[in-house]
Amino acid sequence: MAKTFSVLMFGIITILAVNTSAADFEQYKWGDSFDNLKETVTQNKEKVLVVETRIQYDDTVFGKKGKVCLYFTSGTEQLAMVSVVWEEEFEPADKLKKIFESEYGTPQILKDYSEKYIWDKAGIRLTYAFGQTKVYYLGGKYYNEFERERRKGH
Repeated sequence: MAKTFSVLMFGIITILAVNTSAADFEQYKWGDSFDNLKETVTQNKEKVLVVETRIQYDDTVFGKKGKVCLYFTSGTEQLAMVSVVWEEEFEPADKLKKIFESEYGTPQILKDYSEKYIWDKAGIRLTYAFGQTKVYYLGGKYYNEFERERRKGH
């Protein structure tokens, strides 16, 4: 189910991207190795930042420039989470929220300092706050391992 989700979600983002050659999410699968994706990203993207078990780069996603970050488990170095952050942009959030609602139903809504929409079964979190839109794609068992490691301080 997690692999199906990853292919589906990365495909949706790719379809939504105005410049599909810039949004290459369909290449990535949950559990892909850090070394393989580091090589792929550094060859194909600009402004790549590699820090420990994280790879960040600028990209155009959903027609807006944003930062894509790939998070890996620290122990096995497998892809566990992908985030996209748009600074000073709320437009992608409104569009993505509608798409996710039509695909996955009504989200859990949390409001504190931000608006958070969570589709647990799909592994998607969408947040608008402080001039930013953030979307997180969580990689099932790899994300669970990532969270366990994070809590332990790895």
